[in-house]
Amino acid sequence: MQPMQRWAMTMILAMAPAAFVHGGEAATTPTQESTTALIAGQKPEGIEVESVALKGKSVTVTGTGTSNAVISTFPRNLDSSGNFSGVELVSILATTRGAKHVVEYQLYLKIK
Repeated sequence: MQPMQRWAMTMILAMAPAAFVHGGEAATTPTQESTTALIAGQKPEGIEVESVALKGKSVTVTGTGTSNAVISTFPRNLDSSGNFSGVELVSILATTRGAKHVVEYQLYLKIK
């Protein structure tokens, strides 16, 4: 390889995104376990997480809480954690399970 070709190839590789150079996705693909752990670390007392569905970097979280106020704290905690973006409380529904009053919720968010 001529010196000018080597310099040009070095410049191209230096400017190319890592995924392009290595022929695949970036090395930090989120896993179900790591995502669940990040979410669990942000849940306030009174929140139960029943499911975490991961599709790429999009996440759907469902569960129950003791009140609307407790549930509204959860998306704020997730948003301010710095690990997630686009945190959205999609649904909230007061219901009973057996003799127990619960509030069901569903959240959408993206992993940064």
